[in-house]
Amino acid sequence: STPAGARNPSPPPPRRGHPPLRDADQHGHPKVAKEGYVKFFVDDHGDRHPWQIIESARRKRMTISVRVDGTITLRVPKATRKATIDRFVARNSPWLNAEIQKVRSHLATMHHHLLYLGRRIPIVVREQGRPKVQLEEAHHADGTSHQHLLVTGRQAGNIQNMVECWLAAQARTQYGFALDELWPLFHAMGFAHKPIIRIRRMRTRWGSLSLARPEAPYMSLNTALVQTPFVRAIVAHELCHLKHQHHQPPFYDLLSEVHPNWRADEKELRKFHHTLQPHPIAPQVLVAS
Repeated sequence: STPAGARNPSPPPPRRGHPPLRDADQHGHPKVAKEGYVKFFVDDHGDRHPWQIIESARRKRMTISVRVDGTITLRVPKATRKATIDRFVARNSPWLNAEIQKVRSHLATMHHHLLYLGRRIPIVVREQGRPKVQLEEAHHADGTSHQHLLVTGRQAGNIQNMVECWLAAQARTQYGFALDELWPLFHAMGFAHKPIIRIRRMRTRWGSLSLARPEAPYMSLNTALVQTPFVRAIVAHELCHLKHQHHQPPFYDLLSEVHPNWRADEKELRKFHHTLQPHPIAPQVLVAS
């Protein structure tokens, strides 16, 4: 605090030959990149992609990543100046353009559909009716049929959240089915406490098992897992950690007993790595009534 009668110190004058800082606060100190500071990167096609800054006191260097929706995220050390960030982005512009092109190619084939249990399902939006999301079977005159995900209601403009909520509900159902199918095998081995399923988005993992409280174990499963056809494989993998908290040969011997195709399934699962990041959903068909 300032003693009574004392004046607040005035900002220090700029050094000779140096212009005043443009990004400075009222005391002349440089502004830092606060979380939520957003600018745009203009790619080779002239499209603007927002980038967002996330500060961390523990971070020592800057890193940059591109999400599947084209958003650029920079993680920077605390008190990094905006000008430093701007230069970092400029230096990495060739890499950013290449990554954005990959995103553009990915969205061209994926954003009109939803992956569900390994199947690509078209999304159809109808603005009338009560708000709901449901999987429907459409039958054609030639005797064929196909499934689509119907989104209805005035809130249909918020397709992303509605579909994500539906996906989370389906995940809970499908993961429960897999656990109920496999649990008798583990109960027969002497395990009395069935794991509680927790569903959440994870950036790098499909699932994990916590035994912090042996009387109440819980299994965390990625919401995105329901987009793949390998729910049973991952649930079996995590259940095997009840007996073996490692990935040594005894673990895989047990996994081979409860899910013999685990090698092939885990290899194919790598093809679904892109689902670990949620991507923007655009309807293939917009039905006005």
